[in-house]
Amino acid sequence: MIGIDAEWLAVEVRGELQNFWLASSMTDDENRERFYSDLQDWISETTFGWGQLRGHM
Repeated sequence: MIGIDAEWLAVEVRGELQNFWLASSMTDDENRERFYSDLQDWISETTFGWGQLRGHM
């Protein structure tokens, strides 16, 4: 927990670590949508993502 209005979610995949910010001022759905978008962007930039933007599964 960082401060009183935000949390960080750390995700590590194949040795690559990324932190994602979640806001208590946002709804669960808003945080979920933001996390999905940020996760998709991060994966496309990783070595295991081969630089490709992944679509919906």
